[in-house]
Amino acid sequence: MTAVIEEHTRWEDVDGKPIVNGSVYIGPVGQDQTVTQITIYSDKQLATHIANPQATNSAGRTANKIYVPGQYSITVTDSDDVVKYTNLYVGEAPPQSVDGVPELI
Repeated sequence: MTAVIEEHTRWEDVDGKPIVNGSVYIGPVGQDQTVTQITIYSDKQLATHIANPQATNSAGRTANKIYVPGQYSITVTDSDDVVKYTNLYVGEAPPQSVDGVPELI
């Protein structure tokens, strides 16, 4: 299932101020996304690739809506490349049948 990170998501530091000129990294689930990124997209058809990482603007937001196929990990860093947020398990796993083989929808 495709996950989406809205362009209206405001990434904030612990003091509540926006993370300006930061980076939003998307990687394989359970892995360090600052080392290994996955392909991300600007459309839900997953046809248009966008840069990974995505930069944050003066409001702490990305310019693009980010579509990710399936599960992923995410890290947000500030302009000094200091990690401000990380989550290694985001998104939904594909449906599984009884025998463990993904079901086609």
